[in-house]
Amino acid sequence: MQVHTKFNGELSFQVWGADSLDKEGNPLPGAKPKQETPFQPQIITDAFFETWLNGTGATRADLFAYCAVGNGTTAATAADTTISQIGTRFPIFSDDYLYSSTGSTITQTTGFRTTQGQIIGIISEVGLFKDPTGGQTMMRSLIKDGGGAATTLSLGAMDFLYVRWRVTTTINLSDVTGTVSIGGVSYNYTLRPSYWNSLPSTGTTSSYPFIPVSSSTQVNSYLGFNYCQAYATQTLGSVTSQPSGGSFNGVPISTNTYTASSKQRKMTYRWDITRGNTGSGIGSIKVYNSTSGVGYQISFAATSGGATIPKDNTKEFTIGITFSFGR
Repeated sequence: MQVHTKFNGELSFQVWGADSLDKEGNPLPGAKPKQETPFQPQIITDAFFETWLNGTGATRADLFAYCAVGNGTTAATAADTTISQIGTRFPIFSDDYLYSSTGSTITQTTGFRTTQGQIIGIISEVGLFKDPTGGQTMMRSLIKDGGGAATTLSLGAMDFLYVRWRVTTTINLSDVTGTVSIGGVSYNYTLRPSYWNSLPSTGTTSSYPFIPVSSSTQVNSYLGFNYCQAYATQTLGSVTSQPSGGSFNGVPISTNTYTASSKQRKMTYRWDITRGNTGSGIGSIKVYNSTSGVGYQISFAATSGGATIPKDNTKEFTIGITFSFGR
């Protein structure tokens, strides 16, 4: 049983002169940037996926916390690990966030701002990093103009650089069906998103790149789906709801190790003999993020007869779900 999520991102740039900004760094009425580029696609690197899916809690936190610029000119690739950096890195600007959802996508726009004169010279590339120094780039891109051609920006001692990074998470809102063997019995299952567009409030300060991710150091929290519940009903809710009726909490655990370059991680959820005893078996479950509510719901019906999973206080129920990620 597998859930797949696609990520992609875009960058835009503005160069502002000090005389065009107020003391908080906001543009003065009628002021325009000295240089500006529209949003253009960038590459989330393999280094991000390998760190996010394989690292410890400490290495996962704030993977896109700092922006760096450089003068490199080679085309960006997924295998990139660094940039030809000039100047120092600058952190996320906490007041510059925007969350939105439309269709099957969740979008987060994050801003980065330099101080006056922090970057001086000609820049042609950008990267995002976890730390203010060292480490691998989690994202790299050449700076591009409106036509998608590589270009440069020029900054002097009186200038500020504003960077905006827009990340889009694409969710499959259609039902996914299949069969799974549980306790030697074959069950038909239907997998559907649950509260998929339950977002943090606009302006929420968070440097995590993807909406469901929580701040816990546990592996399942960093994949987002750190809680699980069982239900007696076999009827799923809509993609903005959940199964109806009473819920019975389980425990999410991680049982597998990460396979390098696989971009996927299997999570195991368990209801021991004291949990999930609905009185009529388990007809559906939900795995979700405890902060945002975003998750997935799955119904089960025996292929022969349509019965629920026969869970009671003499049986333990465990199920593994593979979460895969790509661009």
